Amino acid sequence: MKRMKMALSVALAIALLALLPVAATAAWPDDYDDVAALTIGMRGIVSIENAEGETLVFDSADESISGTIEVFDTIFLDSIAGSNSPSTMTFFVPASESFVFTSSVPEIRASVSDKAYVHAESKAADRIVIRNYARSVEIIGGNNFDYRLFMYDRYKILYDTVNVTGVARGSASLALNVDGSVQLSGVAAGARLRVNSNSPYTIPSGYDQVLITGDAEDIKGYDADGNQIKLKKIPIIASNPRWYSNLPAWIQWILRYVCFGWIWMV
Repeated sequence: MKRMKMALSVALAIALLALLPVAATAAWPDDYDDVAALTIGMRGIVSIENAEGETLVFDSADESISGTIEVFDTIFLDSIAGSNSPSTMTFFVPASESFVFTSSVPEIRASVSDKAYVHAESKAADRIVIRNYARSVEIIGGNNFDYRLFMYDRYKILYDTVNVTGVARGSASLALNVDGSVQLSGVAAGARLRVNSNSPYTIPSGYDQVLITGDAEDIKGYDADGNQIKLKKIPIIASNPRWYSNLPAWIQWILRYVCFGWIWMV
C-alpha cells in the first residue's frame, strides 16, 4: 500500500510539473556573434519567421512561447505607467539572414540587434521584414500607413544613427550599404529624416528611391537616377537641457527605440 501511495504521489507530482509553463532554455552558442536579439511589443499574438522557415509565436495574453526557433534567453521590460507604449519581450535566438514579424493587432513594433541594430514600428502596417543580419528593414502595409524606421550602425562608417518617419503606400524600407550610405525606398509620400542628433530634414514628395550619403553634418540625397534631391533642413528649437542630453547620440537613440520611447522623458 505504501509503495502504491508513493507511486501515485510521484505520478501526481510529474503531472503537476507538466502543467507549469517552462521557458525555452536552449544552450547558448560559443560565439555570441551567432546570436540575434529580437524585441517585440507585447500586444496581441506576434509571429516571427526566420530565413530557415522556423517560427516563434508569442501570445501577449498569457505570455506563452511556441514554435521551432531556439530561444537562449528572454528579457521582459514592463511599460511605464501612463505610457501608450506596450511592454516588450526580447528573445535571444540563433542569428538568421532575415526575420519576418506579423501581429494579430494593427499596431506592430519590432527590432533586431545583430550586425547592426534596426527598429520599425507602425500603428497600421501588416508586417516587418528585417534582412541582411539587421542591415535592412522593410515595413509593409496598405495605403497611407504611418511608419518609423531606425538604424544604428555599429561600425559608424558614415553615421551613428538614422531615423526616418512618414506615411507610406505599400511599403517603406531603410538599408545600410557597405560604404555606410543609406538607401531609402517607399518614401514617395514625403518623409522626415534625422541623422545622428543633427537637425532633421524633410524629403520632398515624389521620390520613391532616395540615397542618403555625405558628411553627417551636411548630408546629401540622390534619386534613383543619381540626381541630387534638395533636402530641407528643419531647425531645432533650443530648449532646456534634459538629463540625457550629454549622452552620446547612439545611446540616446537606443534608449528611445529599444524601450519604445518609454524613457524618452520630457
